[in-house]
Amino acid sequence: MTKFAIFMYLCAAIPSLECKLIETEFNSFKDEYECVRYGYKYSLELIEKFGSEDVNKLSLYTKFVCTPYTEKTI
Repeated sequence: MTKFAIFMYLCAAIPSLECKLIETEFNSFKDEYECVRYGYKYSLELIEKFGSEDVNKLSLYTKFVCTPYTEKTI
C-alpha cells in the first residue's frame, strides 16, 4: 500500500542561512491529497507563530515535499 511522507523545511531568503529540515507532528499520510493539505496548513501555523516581524526581518518561508513510499506488510 502506498503512503506519503512529508519533508518540511524552514527557509530564509538570506544567502547566509540555509533551509533546515523541521519535524512535523504527523509525517505519514494515506494519500497525497492529505499530505499536501497538511503541508499548507502547518506552513501557515509556523509563519503565524513566527509573526510578521521575524518573517519580514529574515524573509522566512516554508517548503515541503510529499514523497510516496510503500509500506511492506508481512
